[in-house]
Parts: sequence; structure tokens; C-alpha cells
Amino acid sequence: MRKPQRQSKQPTKGATSTAEQQRRASSPIAATVGQLIQLSLAELQDLRGESFLIEDPDKLAKGLKLSQLGADLARAFERGELDDPMVGWDTISRVAHELGPRYQALVARIRQPGPEPTPAGPLPRLTLNGAFVQELLLAGPPALGLGVIEEGGKQSGVFALKLDGPLPNGASGFRFGHALYGKDCVEGIYFTFEFYGFAHYHALVDPCSPVVRGAIAKMLDAVELQFLVINTQGQASVFRGSDPSMLRNDWPKIEAARDVDNAFERASAGFERQAVRKPLLNWVCRNDVSQLDLSEDRLDLNP
Repeated sequence: MRKPQRQSKQPTKGATSTAEQQRRASSPIAATVGQLIQLSLAELQDLRGESFLIEDPDKLAKGLKLSQLGADLARAFERGELDDPMVGWDTISRVAHELGPRYQALVARIRQPGPEPTPAGPLPRLTLNGAFVQELLLAGPPALGLGVIEEGGKQSGVFALKLDGPLPNGASGFRFGHALYGKDCVEGIYFTFEFYGFAHYHALVDPCSPVVRGAIAKMLDAVELQFLVINTQGQASVFRGSDPSMLRNDWPKIEAARDVDNAFERASAGFERQAVRKPLLNWVCRNDVSQLDLSEDRLDLNP
């Protein structure tokens, strides 16, 4: 006699907490989804005004596509399927690509507010911590370190990247973005660095790291963010730009983050699984807070 098969019950998903709803509603992804849906509704209204249902099969197909993609995007957002920044932005970018140039331009404006970072240029006289630079140079590329840089007697936080190849001649600039990674609490800070015509890198760092907090704290009062880029030949370039206001807005949440039950390690493992086939930056210079100190171990990068 065949034994009866035990049917496993799927756990019931609990109601979304108020804190999670507030976090989700205030996220850049929420703002982007809302604006994409508003734009699609406006375009649908224009199509209906032209009586497309009767006269033009192409407009009918366009209207159905707008309705379907908009509804799918709204449902995915409400279910929390876009909470992960990497998944969320990838989904939004795919939908915008399917909807057309107007939607792609909207997403690009939201992801990079303000002026584009200025192209890489000759280095002014810059000073960094010597041990910080040495660890970055010894790291396997591509790598990311958060440190402190001094120019003209003024110190600021810096994103220092060691790339796995030379930037192409005439590189016109790059795009920077960030998001907070986690559901009920901040478990990681997600950074993206897109070098036009070269590569688009991703990284996740620990919001509880004293090094990360120390470097970001020195970025908050800056007029623009600084990015030091070193290639495999040891040649350095500097990019400036990107308003730090988004980091300022997220700073209270970063300061409030707590490493409970190895939250960052679990978040990092999930991040790496989701980032298959995406170039990830190896986060280095993460353990020694003295590498943020420029009072003694100073290394000048001359023009």
C-alpha cells in the first residue's frame, strides 16, 4: 500500500510592518515607480483621447502594453519584490526600456540628480593615508575603499577604486548611485559606479563599519563627492561631481544601523547571489580606522 504523501504547508507571509511600509514609500525606487506610472497613465489618456481603440491597432497595442507593464510594476512594488535595490533598479530599467526613450530618460534623471560628475582630469596635489593607498594597490582588482583625501588643506571623504583595466581614452565621465540595502533595517549600503564606455561596477559595504561611517561623515559637508580611480598600471585619475544630498538624507539611517546576528554577512551573501554576472567591487581597507587619519602617515599624489 502506498503511503500517503505529507503535504507541506507554505508559511503564510505576515503583514507588512508600518516601519517597512514607511521605508518603502520613502525610497527612491518608490518615487521612480510612481513617476513611471504617472507618465504611462498620461500617455494612456492621450491615446484614449485619440480614440485609438477603434481606429488604430498600433495604438491599441501600445495602450495594452502601457496598461500591462504599469500594472505589473505596481504589483511588484506592493509585494515588496523591488525592495532589494539591485533587483528594483534592474526591474525599473527593464520596464523603462520596454516603454521607450521618455521613460528611460525619466529613470536616468532620478538615478543621477543634478549635474553629471566632471570627467577625469589631471590630478591636483592630493594627500591620502599611505597605508590606505598601499592596501588598495595590493588588492585584487576591481576593488573599492572608502577613505579620506586632502586638497588645499581641506579634508573630505573619498571613494577610491582600483579598476581591472585602463579607462578608455576620452572617457567622458561616469554615473554614481547608492541605496540602502535591507528590509526592516539597514543591513548594507549599495553603491554603483558606471564609467561611460567602460564598465558598471556594484559594491555593498557595512553600514556599521567605523571606517565606512568615518569616511561618509566627511562627505556630508562637501559641495561635491570625490572619486579617485587607479588602474592596473598604477595611474590615477580623479572624478568630481554628484551632489551628496542623497547621502545626507540617508545618514540618520546609516548611523542608526546595528549589526544584529551578523546582518551584513547575510546581506552580503544574498547580494552576491543576486549579482551573478555583474562586476562586483571587492571592498577593501575596511578594518583599520587609522587609515582615515592624515596627521602622520601622509602620501602625496602629485600632478
